[in-house]
Order: sequence, then C-alpha cells, then structure tokens
Amino acid sequence: TYVTEVEPLGTGGGIRNVAEHLSGDDFIVFNGDVLAGVDLRALVARHREGEADVTLWQVWFLNCLLRAIEGAEETLGSVLLNARFWERFAKEPLNAREIAVLDKLLQGMEGKLTTSKWAKLAKCSQDTAHRDILDLIERGALRRDPGGGRSTSYSFAVGERERIRFVRD
Repeated sequence: TYVTEVEPLGTGGGIRNVAEHLSGDDFIVFNGDVLAGVDLRALVARHREGEADVTLWQVWFLNCLLRAIEGAEETLGSVLLNARFWERFAKEPLNAREIAVLDKLLQGMEGKLTTSKWAKLAKCSQDTAHRDILDLIERGALRRDPGGGRSTSYSFAVGERERIRFVRD
C-alpha cells in the first residue's frame, strides 16, 4: 500500500497515517526525499534479523549527512587552499604559462605533473617547461616528488601550516 501525505507529518505521523493498513507483516515507511541510495532489501533484512517491531533508518540518513559534510569540507578546503596559494604568490612575477598550469594543478588536474605534461598544457617546449618548473621549485611553489629519471614528477610544496584542517568536537 502506498500512502501520500497531504501535509508533512514526519516519521511518527507517517506511521500513524498508515496504521489502518498494518497487518503484522513487515512494512516500510520512508520519506521520498531521503529514499535515494537506500538498499531496501538490506533494510528489510536488517529489520528482520533484529526482530524489531519498528526499524528507523536514521543511521543511513546520518551517514548521508556525514558524507555531505565531508564533501563540503573537502570543497571548502580546496577553495581555501587555492585562495591562500594565490594570496601567497600574488606579488611573485609569474609568467602566463606558470599561472595557467598552476591554476590547472590547483583545480585538481588528473595524474602526475611532469615536464612533458607541463609542456603540453603550456604549449611550450620541454626545455621551457623544465625552466618554469625549476623556477617554481626555487620560489617554493612546487617540489620534486620522490623518484626521478624520466619519470620525475612534481607537486605543490604545501607546508603543514598551510593545509586546511577542520576540527570536530
């Protein structure tokens, strides 16, 4: 049986609204706005295993909320890191290639940054790309990753004090 509320009644109101349809068998009450991502089979199995009269799926909802908060923290951290980076290097005389590639790196560029990738992104020679990278290492914007040779890669030289951390009580 499917029952639609004319006005929002909340979980308790929803159960009261369907009380006349209850027969002792298992039943599910859910709000359509929080149904996305619910594994209904797992929900029913957990309900039956617990031999409960009523199973509230608050844990699922709270986990969704936690994932949303963590996603917001990650996004905010990225935005703040980006802002702090450009604030720190605002007065540095960076060339247009350096600005363009650093911006792509800050936006979450896929894969490792190599001299070849820099050259392709900046549309310049590998020699010019290498000089740009060495310049940014000298200025403290980039660091050489462990390893070397033909597979040398580079990443942001973000110090521990510059990382964004969120504290939860």
